[in-house]
Amino acid sequence: MRSKPKEGMVVAGYLLTRRLGAGGFGQVFLARWRRHRRALKFIPLRDAGEWGRRELSVLVHVRHANVVRLVGHAEWPEEAPEYLVLLMEYVEGQPLYEWAREENPSARQVARVVLKLARVLEFLHREGVLHRDLKGDNVLVRVGEQEPVLVDFGSAAWGGAPRVTRGALAPGTLHYRSPESVRFFLQPRREPGARYGYTPADELYALGVIFYVLLTDVHPFDGPEELMLGEILGRVPAAPHQLNPRVPRALSELCMRLLEKEPITRLASAVALGQALEEVLQGTEATWDMPLFYGWGQEVRTTEDEPARVDAGTPPWLVQWTRQRPRRGKPPAPAASPLSPAAAVAALRWAAERVVDRFWSWDNG
Repeated sequence: MRSKPKEGMVVAGYLLTRRLGAGGFGQVFLARWRRHRRALKFIPLRDAGEWGRRELSVLVHVRHANVVRLVGHAEWPEEAPEYLVLLMEYVEGQPLYEWAREENPSARQVARVVLKLARVLEFLHREGVLHRDLKGDNVLVRVGEQEPVLVDFGSAAWGGAPRVTRGALAPGTLHYRSPESVRFFLQPRREPGARYGYTPADELYALGVIFYVLLTDVHPFDGPEELMLGEILGRVPAAPHQLNPRVPRALSELCMRLLEKEPITRLASAVALGQALEEVLQGTEATWDMPLFYGWGQEVRTTEDEPARVDAGTPPWLVQWTRQRPRRGKPPAPAASPLSPAAAVAALRWAAERVVDRFWSWDNG
């Protein structure tokens, strides 16, 4: 392409000030017009124009407080367009997992965030929309609030959107793929051109993975792709309360219901998940307000905070994790290194000389 968006350019009347990120379907820039800040997503028309128009049609269709808001769109450059540009609200906040690691939320806070995500999925599914790439990176938490905002609808499916999926599976991340989608993908005699039919059950599984990471700081399955494919199909991950004893049992069990291998044994819908979360939140104890992880200022671990023993089949990466779980919260500022006695004397002598010089200059001024 001859034209590439860069910081300092003016596109659709907006000054591009900073690149926020890049993905499979384009780049996103923070842009300004007067006092307005927007996120401008540049989608190459030649390589991903169909996906861009699909995302545009979905965002025009949906309006929800927890879905990124579309402001407008344009093609750029105007004289010979090479990009579809989506003008969206700028969500000032952090990616979900970054927020969790910095804020060290309690079980109650995590449950409320997942409840809000369940409510937005309920809305989308009622509108016939499937995000199809639900993961931690595609959820932002607004600064100063605990409001999650779902972003990046480039892989979304909607009855009124053009169909562009060419592979067996829609674009996505393996960590969040459901067992039934992996099973379809690994079929030895799959018909040429056959495509997996993504459903709300896949979306609920992906939300279960997000839930699991918020509670434990690890994915239920990790490692090389070949290993993960087999584990998604055949291994039941350790329950969150087994890895992290600060996770309430009721919340752990609810998370595991979302990760069931068969869709029929999962929670039936986002509505059912929301109702279940509301029920467990009504009966919570004070321990639900304890941070789920140690902060950086705590050095001693109590017996009840020790993870449960793992069995012989536990992957090595998880065994290592149980021995030293990560910390959350803002790390303390590095302490200033103390001066040696000789350096302290030198610093005092330098300061005294500066004072003498200052008085001398005044006396001779």
